[in-house]
Amino acid sequence: MPEASASSRILTLVFTDLLDTVVSSEYRDAVRLLRRFHLPVTLAVADVPLQNLAARTPETTGQMYDVLVARDLLQARAELLRGLERDGVMVLDTVPERLTIDAVNRYLALKTGVRM
Repeated sequence: MPEASASSRILTLVFTDLLDTVVSSEYRDAVRLLRRFHLPVTLAVADVPLQNLAARTPETTGQMYDVLVARDLLQARAELLRGLERDGVMVLDTVPERLTIDAVNRYLALKTGVRM
């Protein structure tokens, strides 16, 4: 397979949820390598039930534990996405209902040179 030149970079859309820290670390390493030759865009699909849980006001100790864990997971995810952006990887954080339209809009913006 011939090596890609700077002018023949391939746009790669990667759809993922990135919640597990082990998988996320492996993904970050892989996308850094991919970025050397191509143009990866990470489409991070939000876990809406987890977001809803994190937004709740707990009424019991058990609920407080669940809410705090949800908030911690979302904070770690946000830090990972910011880290990817700092590494030069384009990130689009979206909810499942908007995934298709957001992916198409990002593709069109990249093709036309419009900044999002």
